Amino acid sequence: MKKDLRDGSRSSRESDVSDADAIRAELRQRLGDLDILDALSDADLAALHGLIQAARRQQRDALSAAQQHALRFVPALLRKPLLKLFSD
Repeated sequence: MKKDLRDGSRSSRESDVSDADAIRAELRQRLGDLDILDALSDADLAALHGLIQAARRQQRDALSAAQQHALRFVPALLRKPLLKLFSD
């Protein structure tokens, strides 16, 4: 069952392949050129990518919570300049 591609859209298979290639490229950039990335199936690659993204979100949220907690110990006049410093 081939999809008519005259309208410029990609078939589901082509989209999956390009998504897997994009994920593989992103993981290579983050993790280095690991041969194991080529051995992973597209589903495993997507799962690994999802796990890494979730871990990064958790880390970002934990750092933000720690920053907010630490700012409670800083005098009010210094909080705004410190927030500007942290946001860069």
